[in-house]
Amino acid sequence: MNQDLLNQGIREISKEYRIKIPLYWHQLSYLSPAILIMNDIMIKHSTTILSTVGNEDA
Repeated sequence: MNQDLLNQGIREISKEYRIKIPLYWHQLSYLSPAILIMNDIMIKHSTTILSTVGNEDA
């Protein structure tokens, strides 16, 4: 499991029962400049973090 996730207290219960689920980001049609920045940060970092989860022993 990703060391960053372990440091945050996230633990894998069982490697035997992994389920891959596509995730989607929903946003409003009107976005303030602050929300646009937050969206960019969330998408960038979630892509980096989530791409490593579950790939260690696959």
